[in-house]
Amino acid sequence: MNIKDLIIKLIKATGLSREEIYEMVEMKKGELKQSISNLVAFKNIAKDLCVEL
Repeated sequence: MNIKDLIIKLIKATGLSREEIYEMVEMKKGELKQSISNLVAFKNIAKDLCVEL
């Protein structure tokens, strides 16, 4: 699953906007204080929001 697919799935499952999801990704990357990819951050957000991938 690529980032575009993840975004669409998160939007449909949560009702959040694309901008809100990207903000969450940036916050997650900051929380982890590691150099993680956007894909990993999106997957973590999906897990946090209980969205099955």
